[in-house]
This record gives sequence, structure tokens and C-alpha cells, in this order.
Amino acid sequence: KENIKFKYGHITFFDFDTGRSNNHSVEHVNIQGNLVYSLTNQTEVKVVHTGNWTGFYGTAEGTAADNPTDPMQLTKLQKDRAVSVFFRNKSHFDFEIGASAGATGRDFLFELRPTLYCPGRTQVD
Repeated sequence: KENIKFKYGHITFFDFDTGRSNNHSVEHVNIQGNLVYSLTNQTEVKVVHTGNWTGFYGTAEGTAADNPTDPMQLTKLQKDRAVSVFFRNKSHFDFEIGASAGATGRDFLFELRPTLYCPGRTQVD
């Protein structure tokens, strides 16, 4: 088995939101390493840097009804709840995905391509 190093890699995580009252079932993804990522200018995603990890957290209540069904046909709200992460010269990356305690189930959606296109900058929508 041989690891293959990709010159460029991308992953987009979608639908960062919360359960009731914006403080239950808060969705998050923590990614290790020095990151280049894109959010919209009106993002609802909170970014937290802790040591060598970058965390992305939902801040607003959402339901299954507002989940994206086509990653290339996102509504403004769906874009505002997404983050695209860009990698260079990597054979792997470490991430943790989860949600805080709460009474509602959560969906975790991601795709291995950039949906928000401007590496390292926010973008106007």
C-alpha cells in the first residue's frame, strides 16, 4: 500500500446549523492543520482556532427541510451554512465531525469538491 499525495484537494461541508434555541445539537467539524478555506460574507458558520485545529460551528437553528439536495445548486442560506476547505500536497487530513448534546438528530453532509470557490477569502453572494 502506498499513500498518494494529491497536489490539490478540496472538501465542502454543508448545513452547519443547530437544534432548538441555537444551543442544542450544535453541529461542528474540527480539522487539523494549517487551512485555507472559504465562507460567504454573510456566513452563519462560527470559526474557532484552537492550537493546530480549526473548528467550524453552526450558529442558527435549522431543519432537514433546509438541507441541500444538489451541492452545485445551493440557496443563499445553504451557502451561508457551508465551508469549502482547500488542501495542497496532502495524502490525508484529520477531522472530527459531531454535534453537542440535544434532542434532535443531525445530518452531516460533505462533498470532495469546492462549492465555495475563492480559496482563502470570503466571497460575495
